[in-house]
Amino acid sequence: MSDISDALRCELRDPEYSEGYAESFLNSYIATQIKVIREQREMKQSDLAKAMNTSQTVVSRIENVNYSAWNIKTLKRVARAFRVRLRVSFETYGTLPDEVSKFDRGSLQRTEREKDPGLLERKKPRGQALDEQRLAVNDLNPRRTADEHDWGNTLPVDQGLSDLAQKGKGQNEPQSDRAF
Repeated sequence: MSDISDALRCELRDPEYSEGYAESFLNSYIATQIKVIREQREMKQSDLAKAMNTSQTVVSRIENVNYSAWNIKTLKRVARAFRVRLRVSFETYGTLPDEVSKFDRGSLQRTEREKDPGLLERKKPRGQALDEQRLAVNDLNPRRTADEHDWGNTLPVDQGLSDLAQKGKGQNEPQSDRAF
């Protein structure tokens, strides 16, 4: 671990510092990633604006690292224009030093859906293709358990919520006057 990461970890223990630093890094990350992906696609700001059905001024504003009035709706439009998905996630402060250390052009670039290696069709042996077609039809049943899927420990949302509700009955029931 670098001295910079160690120093940042110490600084992030201070609540006021950590909140300000995290917000500033988020603004820089989003703005820089938009610009990097736009340049990766060889687009001008006006090209991205056209793809988003907005103005070049809006694109200029969202590429500014000092901009902080992010709107999920706008970020979804950016994602669609780039043909990538938007991911929003809550994270611990302890992950921030690693994110900062990996913050570079290469880590910000994204491949569009049409060239996404995770979505490209893979060649399969003849017999395996037919078996997989049968499995794909069976996967359309949302009530299957985790053991019946190749999803590891995940459950379909409706079953998972039902299981959680059963486990939680009578335990730590929320008080009516408590807010989330």
